[in-house]
Amino acid sequence: MAQVIELRPDRLAVYSYAHVPWLKPYQRSFEDKDLPSPELKLELFEKAHEVFKNSGYTSIGMDHFALPNDELAIAAQNNSLHRNFMGYSTHADAHQIGFGVSAISYVNRNYFQNLKEIPAYYEAIRRDQGLATHRGFFLILDDEIRRDLITQIMCHGKIDIQAFDKKWGITFKKYFEDALEDLIPMIEDGLLRIEDKQLVVLGDGFLFLRNIAMCFDKYLQEIRDASNNPVFSKTV
Repeated sequence: MAQVIELRPDRLAVYSYAHVPWLKPYQRSFEDKDLPSPELKLELFEKAHEVFKNSGYTSIGMDHFALPNDELAIAAQNNSLHRNFMGYSTHADAHQIGFGVSAISYVNRNYFQNLKEIPAYYEAIRRDQGLATHRGFFLILDDEIRRDLITQIMCHGKIDIQAFDKKWGITFKKYFEDALEDLIPMIEDGLLRIEDKQLVVLGDGFLFLRNIAMCFDKYLQEIRDASNNPVFSKTV
């Protein structure tokens, strides 16, 4: 960390190694016991959080830090910060065209991914006039509502409930009744507060933005319920 601070980059992305040997077989070259424990990983991130903030960096969302004059830090201050599948961004809902093997595109509020193997990728480009799309996902209204909510939590750490209800034509506490019940342990731990007019992340809750947002992800729960094996890397 001292070497990084000496280099003084404008931005930092600080997150732990994702152990997914069921997706990356070469990760089986060592055992789970060789990895740091969740407690140690959290301790390491808390130390990084302390060191970088004391060195003049602004904490951005879950895992990013930026110097105060960086446009990412400015966007965080004026509530224009956005998050996409590549990380935090200052360009909300911009179209993104992915080039190359496995690249993901975001076009007209829908997602598409290219083929993952090089031979198949080249063959598709030759056959389909430059396209190598392997799969896609068209968002339904519920997807857009949850995407907006999760984005606001991850970017701003708060939800204006009345404004959200008006924007989407819903009753927040009724629509997300199950998710709000899942949040009760975090509320009791003082990580967030839910009032009539807003949901607000508090203090150390910003270290657990991903866990808070996961309560509103219905697909995540469906996948977990249907799977006998791990699917995603751990949040801590």
